[in-house]
Amino acid sequence: MIKALWLERMPIEEALAWQDEIFHNQNGEDACNHLLLCEHEPCYTTTELPIEECLRISLEEFTRLNVQVIPVRRGGGATFHGPGQLVVYCIIDMVQLKIGTQLFNKMITEGVRHFLSAYGITTTKLPCDLSIQDNQRAHGLWVSGERKILSRGLLVTKNRHRRVVTRFGFALNISTDLTYFSYIYPCGLDIEMTSLEKEIGRTFILSDLIKPFIATLNDVLNPLEKIFLDTT
Repeated sequence: MIKALWLERMPIEEALAWQDEIFHNQNGEDACNHLLLCEHEPCYTTTELPIEECLRISLEEFTRLNVQVIPVRRGGGATFHGPGQLVVYCIIDMVQLKIGTQLFNKMITEGVRHFLSAYGITTTKLPCDLSIQDNQRAHGLWVSGERKILSRGLLVTKNRHRRVVTRFGFALNISTDLTYFSYIYPCGLDIEMTSLEKEIGRTFILSDLIKPFIATLNDVLNPLEKIFLDTT
């Protein structure tokens, strides 16, 4: 079983601390796999490159935005997190799950694709632009192969119990302020980002989508695994 927790809006540092605590406690016995679902206060995260190498604007202009920059260990370059974006941290023991990282990644992506299709949005897993199709950072979901709506960045490492456990996961733009993406090269790519709200011209409250979102993931994972949404 995978336990899903809706944490509402929280600073990214708190979500990362929660993620790491669960990660280190996965011992392959009584530990439960988790999906942590939340939205963050506005912030940028970056990995191997300093933020100034990921900007479409000058560092001076970027500094005036007064948005926090958080270094993280996942792959994928710089990105933005903020209100209206569903961020899902996947803390999964891959040996316990018995389906492997690649298949888990594929099934979760397929679940999001089905979720979006319920709103009339057709997506592809790779962009139409042949020049970036082979770039790992392009992986996710694209609307019409041109605008990226889902970003993915799963980190797989061993914890203190020598268990192979995932961290980080994916971010789906629901009603995100896309202006923040225009200041950077998202995932290190010169691309356009989009959101569910922008594509269909409808306003959403993120918390209203959590139950149907989990239900759609369950449809895809069944019968291999079951996600239980803990509402306590």
